[in-house]
Amino acid sequence: MKSTPVSWGSRVGAVIGLLVLPAVLAGQTGGLSASEDTSACLASIPSSAMKPVVVVTVVDVVTPKDSSAQMILPPARALSRKAAWHVRNLLGAPDVGYPLAEPIVTWRGAQGRLRVTSHRSGKLDWASHDPNLTGARGDGVALLASGLDDAVRAGFTFDWPTGVVSDSIVFDLHLVSATHDREGVESPLRVEAPEPVFAVMMPWQQPAMQTGRNRMRYPSGLQGKGVSGFLRMTFVVDTSGRAEMETVADIWPSDRPRLVGELGAYYDALLSVVRNGLRSARFQPARIGGCAVRMWVEQAFEFKLGR
Repeated sequence: MKSTPVSWGSRVGAVIGLLVLPAVLAGQTGGLSASEDTSACLASIPSSAMKPVVVVTVVDVVTPKDSSAQMILPPARALSRKAAWHVRNLLGAPDVGYPLAEPIVTWRGAQGRLRVTSHRSGKLDWASHDPNLTGARGDGVALLASGLDDAVRAGFTFDWPTGVVSDSIVFDLHLVSATHDREGVESPLRVEAPEPVFAVMMPWQQPAMQTGRNRMRYPSGLQGKGVSGFLRMTFVVDTSGRAEMETVADIWPSDRPRLVGELGAYYDALLSVVRNGLRSARFQPARIGGCAVRMWVEQAFEFKLGR
């Protein structure tokens, strides 16, 4: 039978991957709250479960999302480098090394995003974009903002890209860090142009892992239509090892319109199968320093025609 690939990414019944995202939901965040037991456990993680980890900032362009986005990266990264230098200077290491930010910032407040708006007039605005996902204040973002303040006061000017036609540019300075396992082995960050800002004592982490296989059937309504496809989903795995259904969402490219018509109906049918399958899926919950935590994960699903 001739296959009719659906244009979102050709070919989707078996799980082909599980990726843990760097966002731990251990506190009150957007309606998601941790249990008192989890919070108490995280607060009592011993120093023996921790090692120093460098926190870096990376640039994520928000707008414009077109060919001029690449032109924004050099001046945005220049701002990131200057802000990071001022933060290290504040912490006592202006030129080399990555000073510990504690007690100003601990691992639970180290990550987050600072959203920067650069105006053609030369004005720069910034503010914390998303809440810290570990139940602590976004102290790392606040420290990065102070570095931006110092950079501007010291005379930093944003080199406006000549190819950008809009009157403003928006980008995020995203604070992220590598993780390490119980044996202290780090999982390297796969990001472009990371700029080291400071270090924190970080506990070991174990990602959420699926136990067994998802049992999902090819939609009966699509039998005979030759439809195959590929879906990427994101959701929270709770401390009992179950997917929180209210958090389940598909990942769609921001620069592509959603499917409509017949192709949209095919996609929705596959999406419904995945959602129903996740209701019965079981995972080993993620752990930080031995504490079970709620964590965002990303999972890919492939449906394909039988041979």
